[in-house]
Amino acid sequence: MHRRSCHRDVAADQRGLLTVRQAAATDLTTEGVRHEVATGRLERLGLRVLRVEGSAPDSEQRALAAALDCGGLLSHVSAAAWWGLPGFLLEPLEVCTARTPRASATPLARVHRIRSLTETHGVVLRGVPVVRPELLVLQLCASVHPDRAERSLDRLGSERVLSGPSTRRRLDEVAASGVRGVRTLRQLLDDRGPSYVPPASGLEARFAQILREAGLAPMERQVDLGDAARWCGRVDFADPPTPVGHRALIEIQSERYHTALVDLRSDHERLHRLRAGGFVVGTVDDFQVWHARAEVLAEVRRVRSEVRRLDRHRL
Repeated sequence: MHRRSCHRDVAADQRGLLTVRQAAATDLTTEGVRHEVATGRLERLGLRVLRVEGSAPDSEQRALAAALDCGGLLSHVSAAAWWGLPGFLLEPLEVCTARTPRASATPLARVHRIRSLTETHGVVLRGVPVVRPELLVLQLCASVHPDRAERSLDRLGSERVLSGPSTRRRLDEVAASGVRGVRTLRQLLDDRGPSYVPPASGLEARFAQILREAGLAPMERQVDLGDAARWCGRVDFADPPTPVGHRALIEIQSERYHTALVDLRSDHERLHRLRAGGFVVGTVDDFQVWHARAEVLAEVRRVRSEVRRLDRHRL
C-alpha cells in the first residue's frame, strides 16, 4: 500500500502552509486535522488554509496564505510589490479569483472577482501564485493614478518581463469582458507604438558599462530582428551586421523572472530561429552581469570571434 505523504513535508514546500484539502490528502484524516488544530500543532489562518506550528509568520507567508485560502492569485497593488515595482506595498493584501458562483472568499485579503480570469493569467513567482505582468498593468490602470500605471508599464518593460505585443494580446483577450482599465492601457500602448523601446534596465546599463570600461565596441540595445515577413524577435544587445550578413547578439537572462515566465521550449525554438538566420547568439545571466565581469567579456568576445570566423568562411 502506498504510504501517503506527511503533511509537514507538503507545508515545507509552501512556507509552512497547507490547505485543508491538502492536509486531508496526506497522513491526516479529517479528525486528525481537528486534533492538530486543537493541540496547537496546526493553526487555522483562514477558511481553508493552515499553518504548521513553528513556521515563521511574515508578510511573504501571509501573501501565500491569502492566495491559497481563496484559490486565487496575488493581484493589484500587492502583485506590483511582489514583482518588485518601487513605491508599492505588499500589504494590505489583494488577491483575485475567477468570478463564478462558487468563488471563494478569504478574510486574509481583499478579493477581486474577475469574470475572464483563467490559469493563463497567472504564474508562480518565488513560490506565490501572482498575476502575470500584462494583467497587473491593466489592474493598475484601473486602480492607481495613470502616471503610476505608466511608470509600472515602462519598468516591467525594462525588466523584459513584458512587451508591447504581449500586453496588447492580453488586452485583446479581456477587452470585451468589462474589465476596468482597458481604455487607459490601450492609450498607453498606442502612445508608445509598435517599435517602442522601454528605458534601459539596471542590467542593460551595467552590461553597457562593462563593455565601455573594457574598451570594447558598444552594442545596440533592444534590437528588432527580421522584417515584416519574418520577425525573429527583439534581442537585448546586437552588433551591426557584417557585410556578409552575420551578426553577434547577446541576451541577458534575469533569473528573478526567467523561469516563471518563459516557456523553455519556446525559448529554445526562438534561439534556434535566430541561429538559423545567421545570428551568433550569446547569453549571460544577471549574476554574471553584476558579479562576474570577466565571464561577460569572455562571452562577448566569443560571439564576435565566431562572427569573424563565419565571415572568413563565407569569403
